Amino acid sequence: MSNLNSTIQARISSFLDELNRLLRDAALEAVTSALGASKPKAAAAAAKRPAAKRAATPAKAAAPAKASKAAKPKAAKAAAPAAARKASRGKGEKRSPATIKRTTDALAAYVKSNSGKRIEEISKAMGVSTKDLALPIKKLLSSKRISKRGEKRATKYFGK
Repeated sequence: MSNLNSTIQARISSFLDELNRLLRDAALEAVTSALGASKPKAAAAAAKRPAAKRAATPAKAAAPAKASKAAKPKAAKAAAPAAARKASRGKGEKRSPATIKRTTDALAAYVKSNSGKRIEEISKAMGVSTKDLALPIKKLLSSKRISKRGEKRATKYFGK
């Protein structure tokens, strides 16, 4: 009788492992198609793990699918600006002092010839993101090469 029980337990276990794998694959495929990605990082990581380890952690396998669904709107929003940005430097990579100096000098020249513009207008005209202009503007204001009037988004910059 114990041999029969162990055989039944082994078959049930293998059936549940296979069922778990199929459900995980289906969930990952659904998330992948919803995000429009070719292969998500969680699926690539799961594919690299040995099958015995994947079967041993069914609770952890379900968690990435739920997290990916919850993160879908954020990932979709992050993908759009990333594509629009220039690939001039990697994520988290600092700008060189020479690059900052060039941007600062170009910004000073632009503000001097186009006084009274807001940062959004300046960034559009120069083809540089407002985020990349923040440091050069601080440098120009501290060195008193430009001045400002207004607060927050209504701030206008004037050349001296």
